[in-house]
Amino acid sequence: MMLPGRNLLSVLLLTFLYLLAAMAPAIAQTNELRLIDRSAFELFSTPYNLRIAETISRNNLSLLREMLDENADINSPELNGMTLLFWSMMEGNVEAFEMLLEYGANPHIPLKTTIASTEGAEVTFQHFAGDTVLFSIVGHAYLRSEFFCVAMKYIHQPNQRNSDGMTLLHVYLGVNSGLHNIKKRDLQLLVLMGVDVNAMDKKGLTACRYAIKRDIHGVFAIPVCRWLLAKNADPSLTSEDGTRLLDDISLAIQKMADPSEFVTLQKELRLPSNQNGRFHSPTLPDFPIAWSESLPSTTFASNTSYRAHCDTIASKDGAASVRSEIAPTLDINYQSPAGMTLLLWSYLADNQTAFQELLELGASPDVKLSEPLSKWMKLGASFAPEKQETVLMTTEWNPDFKENFFEMALGYTEAPNAADLHGRNILHRFLYYPRPEQTHLLQKIIKTGIDLDAKTLAGMTACHLAARHNPRFIPVLVDAGADPHIRNRLGESTLQLLSQVDHPTEEHQRVLEWLVERSARE
Repeated sequence: MMLPGRNLLSVLLLTFLYLLAAMAPAIAQTNELRLIDRSAFELFSTPYNLRIAETISRNNLSLLREMLDENADINSPELNGMTLLFWSMMEGNVEAFEMLLEYGANPHIPLKTTIASTEGAEVTFQHFAGDTVLFSIVGHAYLRSEFFCVAMKYIHQPNQRNSDGMTLLHVYLGVNSGLHNIKKRDLQLLVLMGVDVNAMDKKGLTACRYAIKRDIHGVFAIPVCRWLLAKNADPSLTSEDGTRLLDDISLAIQKMADPSEFVTLQKELRLPSNQNGRFHSPTLPDFPIAWSESLPSTTFASNTSYRAHCDTIASKDGAASVRSEIAPTLDINYQSPAGMTLLLWSYLADNQTAFQELLELGASPDVKLSEPLSKWMKLGASFAPEKQETVLMTTEWNPDFKENFFEMALGYTEAPNAADLHGRNILHRFLYYPRPEQTHLLQKIIKTGIDLDAKTLAGMTACHLAARHNPRFIPVLVDAGADPHIRNRLGESTLQLLSQVDHPTEEHQRVLEWLVERSARE
């Protein structure tokens, strides 16, 4: 006979299991990257911020966009320095994170107190006082690849320091102290966005020297230093104890099995400057590929013929033809359930010849992904095609930008005004990264007949976006017919956005004066 207490316990247990099963669909819909075990009530005291934070936690993106369209002040920090942007990162909600950035969330607001969050039951992240969301992401880039991809495009204070005087580059190298975690694209992106490779922390260490200090076994610092020297890191800078970078490299080499590496590097460092006065640098190191080899077999799992073609494309040299090996009966635009196509794979595999031949055979650069490819991205990579991106869009946001792929795809597009999840067309997306020597590509985009005044879902036009990183493009856009007087959702014109840039360059000032004079003539 079952005891009454035991019977009651069984009923309660069954009830709990029933409720858990009922909640399963809702649990499944929450973001898989959730990194925090704390309630929004603990970190937000402002009612409006709390409401938005709860919306982020529930992953209700449509409601979140409605709330942001109300012109909410999304940059008001709590007393602890917590912001909605920081919360979306801690909650692991990449989509909400990017949406907030699109609507003007500031990634440079520092925390005022240290906040801990937990992933599972083992890994605890410390978000330190003085850290911005960017420092936190870069400090855990090998775990937060998706956030790294998104966040870098919105940097507008690239040399902001944390409480130790470190830049984002210092922090990245300090945490990822192992060559298997360092990715060339990550470094490229940090430097592209303007991080100073010669900036010193409070201890007088540049990024090169910091990498060496953190490299206990001397394994990864040398290729990293080679790469940074290629980006104009100054080997003559001395630290507080009077030692030079070359001295530190010597010590690092002594930890390695083959000291001949130091002799080679020493010779390279003593080469004379070229006619531009820039330092002669070693060849860029060969960093690990950013894409998992399982990508084609996973995305084309149910179609062996397409998997075989992917293998062919990946195995061929970039200049070797694949035209004869592509079956004439093949649907050249076949998409896997994730939206992968042979054209996209040829780009990811860096096979330029296959890419061109597929375009000539009718492959469309306008096909969109139905799922993000981040799940197949190796840890730490700073580039991953997103849901609703076309192949053409994907070629724009790779930090290791290759003009040939972009130009080839641009020549075959039939949908220049196609937009991604945030309403950004190829012109909008082209303007997120600094492009100092690519005016000719802008001209080619304009010639496609693209709408120069189209707005993103956050209300930004091409002129608005150019104001931050590419002011030289504004006269080109205006002369082509773009209207610089259109205002964004906050009522700001291109002229106002130019005048609000945090650290304006001479170029910003010249374009600002040009716009003022032009407006006076109208």
